[in-house]
Amino acid sequence: MNNTFINSIADRKYRDALRAIEILEGSGHVARLAGGCVRDRLLGCDPVDFDIATNAIPENVLSLFRSERIRAIPTGIEHGTVTIVMPTGPVEVTTLRRDVATDGRYARVVFGQSFEEDAARRDFTINALFEDRCGQIYDYHGGRQDLTAGILRFVGEAATRIREDYLRILRFFRFQARFGYSPAQGTLAAIEAHAPQLNRISQERITGELLKTVSARAALIALEAMFQCKVTAYVLPELAIRRLPEAQSYAALRHAFGRNNPPATLALAFFLLQGGQPRLTTAELHALGLRLRLPNREAAKLAFAGDALSQLPRLQSRSEILGFIDTCEKAASEPGAFESLFAPLLNALGLDTSRISETELLFGHLRRARLPLDGRRLQLELGLSSGAELGRILEHLRREYRDGIWETPEQGLIRAVELAKL
Repeated sequence: MNNTFINSIADRKYRDALRAIEILEGSGHVARLAGGCVRDRLLGCDPVDFDIATNAIPENVLSLFRSERIRAIPTGIEHGTVTIVMPTGPVEVTTLRRDVATDGRYARVVFGQSFEEDAARRDFTINALFEDRCGQIYDYHGGRQDLTAGILRFVGEAATRIREDYLRILRFFRFQARFGYSPAQGTLAAIEAHAPQLNRISQERITGELLKTVSARAALIALEAMFQCKVTAYVLPELAIRRLPEAQSYAALRHAFGRNNPPATLALAFFLLQGGQPRLTTAELHALGLRLRLPNREAAKLAFAGDALSQLPRLQSRSEILGFIDTCEKAASEPGAFESLFAPLLNALGLDTSRISETELLFGHLRRARLPLDGRRLQLELGLSSGAELGRILEHLRREYRDGIWETPEQGLIRAVELAKL
């Protein structure tokens, strides 16, 4: 996808968001772009989506857009959020709010009329920005200055923001991993003091933040800070006892996946499997996947990453290599998984996968071809019964066929007779 096309999509999304603001303002309300989309535009990046803050209450937002024949969905109406479906996709419209009470996980809010009050309840200064339809920026906490200086700072006092929602600890590292920014003075001390409270947050929310952190461009910077604050000991103790990789190793992993971030599960596997002894076993990685409550498919990838790391140096014959590639695809439930997923990971971990790739290139057709003999023919012609013995012979035949020991069905039958005598 070329940059011109990407930019045109972003431009159309932006125009749709401005159109939504125009509709709100046409009914006497005040509305502005809010948060991340403003931040990203100031950084010269194309926002993934656009959010709008307004003084209109949710019921009025629903009624107004439906009267304009624009689909409006009460996705989070108790929190003030209505999703409107514009031609380029959904736009979230949220009523201005202020916190009445917080308990470290949830906030009780009331709707308000003040953008400044709404900004005061947000997490970081770079996310507390607003932009009106004419392009004027409203910055109540120095967010633009922090963007220029490359500083990640909580709005107001760090400890206060953290006590409102302890997940903000991990959100801090997620944004640090994305942008590579330096923490504002005193921030890491506040995080360390409150890190034990992360046990009050659900595992699903913790895992979501962790996966976004380990796969981001500046993951090493964020993980170094997490080590410094002892946060890893609470959310990922398996990593806390290991050393972090050299920058060039993680750069190699990222380079292998091109412009995209590496798949989050494989990035996690990279940090867990490099450095430190003893190396995590497949069983330990599987248990970790369960604890993190990863989807089954992602947990299987994480566990198999450790298995692949131990298997690769032992692969000798063509049949073993082709069987290994089969296993990669089964573990990931994805064709081509060795080249697209596991080879980049294994290379970044210091293993040479060129021999595996060359074997697949030259003999991959044997891996995908059906065996010229099947169990039914062996039963008919050799009088074999179904069961473990037949399975043993078929597995031997499959390996030998891939190794080129026999080629035709007649040769396979002769070999089956020999195997039956063993």
